[in-house]
Order: sequence, then structure tokens, then C-alpha cells
Amino acid sequence: MPLSVKNLALTLLLTAGMFCFPLAAEALEAVLNSRQPLCSKPQSACPALFNLNSQEKVEVLDQSQDQGWLQVRYPRNGQIGWIPVSSAQLILPRTMRFKSVFQFDPHSFPVFVLSDQVDSSQKPQVLAGKQLFALNTTTEQLEKPLPLRFLSSSTELLSPCQARLGEVHCVKKIEMDKQSYLQLQSEKSAQNFPNYTTLLRQEKGQTLAQVAFSPAFALQATGFGTWGKSVFALYQGPGESLRAVLPNTKDIFAFVPTEMRSKIRSDTLEMVALESNGILHVVAGQFARKERLLLRFQITAEPPWKYLGQITWPESLPWSLGKGQPRIQVATQGQDTWLALAPAQDPENFELYFFSVTGTPLFHSSVPGLRSLWLDSQARLWSLEGDSLVMRQAVFEADKP
Repeated sequence: MPLSVKNLALTLLLTAGMFCFPLAAEALEAVLNSRQPLCSKPQSACPALFNLNSQEKVEVLDQSQDQGWLQVRYPRNGQIGWIPVSSAQLILPRTMRFKSVFQFDPHSFPVFVLSDQVDSSQKPQVLAGKQLFALNTTTEQLEKPLPLRFLSSSTELLSPCQARLGEVHCVKKIEMDKQSYLQLQSEKSAQNFPNYTTLLRQEKGQTLAQVAFSPAFALQATGFGTWGKSVFALYQGPGESLRAVLPNTKDIFAFVPTEMRSKIRSDTLEMVALESNGILHVVAGQFARKERLLLRFQITAEPPWKYLGQITWPESLPWSLGKGQPRIQVATQGQDTWLALAPAQDPENFELYFFSVTGTPLFHSSVPGLRSLWLDSQARLWSLEGDSLVMRQAVFEADKP
């Protein structure tokens, strides 16, 4: 039997498309509503460092855990302090611009192919049909495709895949009778045949699986393997042995910070999304508030997994346990989160929400036909929408047309 993530975590605790926001280079800003003391701590009657004047701008760096205070930097002298959320108005994106970078052959079902971290010179790619297109993020163009012999994109192929030197790995969902199987399919240039490995067996109609290849190969899906039932599996690497499993989402409670455990209900925890960079998103209900939270954890090869923070689930598309859950795509970098949701009854009609620093969405926009999201090293968001590769960009109030 493989080593359980739950047991490891408890032991450690007991022993101790494209959507580009300028926020990677520019901080989220806010304007003071009135004269306000800059506090040294996020608390009432706090020691004031000095007073900020009405209509002055500050850079927003963080938010307190109770979401009542903003940590800000005063740009004139670089001083960092805290102000109440109600004392300032955030400068929000006012519109979006986008352009279609490339149109693939109709019904080619393109998927992102991320490069192995070992080979940093390799460009990200897109698999469409049996062709790999290299993505040049500097020129915002796709370069000459490389044909594959065995792997082919389809509606059942999960995004992203992974490309290593001379090999490509993809996870595919195969329907058979009343069961479905998640299968790792690999193609290596040195072999005259493909490799197929069954990872998980599912009942038909279960939640869509999501896959990560960095910093470890992980699979977020409810199903059965040789280890029994699980909701999450962590592997040594594509084609390699299993490292650990998570039998139940409640087991993730072991990684929740101690000060938060009295605020959320462990019986409401449910995994909803796994990003390609290994960030796991878990929905949680609260004791004192009706709003649900989306907790973020960074998957690592060994537990405990790092808690990265939380955002508030958008009320416009409520979450409920059981069937009828919305489809979810997530892409994060630092404190910026792009959350795409589509109703179960209309799975192609996505709404894309943007969060930065604060726990509530700053704005949202419709993105129909969304298949996958991916952020590059410059925090630019690339999206595959139907058969198109699209770049999107937010325009802030302070930006020039």
C-alpha cells in the first residue's frame, strides 16, 4: 500500500486564447476616501505611523485574514502599514481587450503542453491534432509545428500535457461501458511504439479530473486504483511509481493553519481544481458566515503542503456539495488569481473572475468555449477557447486608451 498523505501530515503536525494584467509589474492601487491614519498593525485604535490624506493613492500589498484590513505601501516614502478596507476605493479594471493569436484546424481540440523545468530553454507548446506548435511568448506567435506519430488531441485529453526532451506525456479519459479510465499516454522519439498506463478507474459522470506536472506529477480525481479509492494521487513522475494518495478531501484539513481551523467546517471541504503548477484549490464552508471560501495549497513532493491563502467564492455562481457542480479552471501567480466558472447545465459558458490581494473578485467577464488557462513567466494569461489561442488584457482606469 502506498504511503498516505494524511498519515504523513498528521505525523509532521504532531511532532512539531490570453489574459494579461499589468499587476506583475504594477501594484494594485487604491484611493483614500478620507483622511486616514496609516496603522502599524491591522487593529482598531492602532498606533499610527502618520496620516494619509483624502484622495491620496497607495499600493495594496495584502489583506488581513479577516478581510477587514489592507496592507498598503505609501509610494512617497515607501512606508508600509495597514488601513481599514472601508477607508479606500480600489482602482479596478474598467474593460478588457483581447486578440486571437492563432486559429487551429476546426475540431482539433488543442491543449497546452508545458515544458519540463529541467529544460528551461524549451518553449511552451500547444498540441492540436497530431502537431506540436511551439509558442513564442515574446513575439506572441506560434512557430512551425512538429508532427507526432501516436499522440493526438481530442475532447478526452486533459490539459496540460508535458513535454520533456524527446518525449511527450498526456492524460486521457477513456469511456468504456459504465466505467471511465484515466490513462497516461506517452510518446518517445527513441521508441517505435507508444506507452499506455492506466492511472485510475472512475464511475461515469464523476467530477472532471485535473492534472499537474509541476513540481510533481499529480492527479486530482475521484476514483479507484491499485491502492483503493482516492481523491488525489501523487506520482514520482510520468511513467514512474506512485508516491502518495489522499483518500478523502477532509484529510486536507491537516494542512490548514491552526488559527483557521475554528472558522471553517471540515465536513464541507471539497477539492475543486488542480493547476498545472501544483496549486490545489479546496472549497470550504464557514461557521460564522454563509460565504464559501476557496483555499489554496501548494502541492510538493513531500508533505506538509503549504497553505497559500484564500479567496471568497463568487456568489453569482453558488457552490453546493454533490452533483450539479460548476466546471472550474484556475490560474494563479503570486496573489493574482484567475477563476473561470461555468454552470453544470451550460458547461461551455464560462465567467472569468479576477482576484488580486483582496478576497473578493475585482471584476469578471464572459469567456465562452474555454478549454484551458495558462500563465507564462511574465504573468500573461493565455487561453484556449474552442479552436483558438487567445490573448486577453485588462485595462485599468488609470491606463491610457
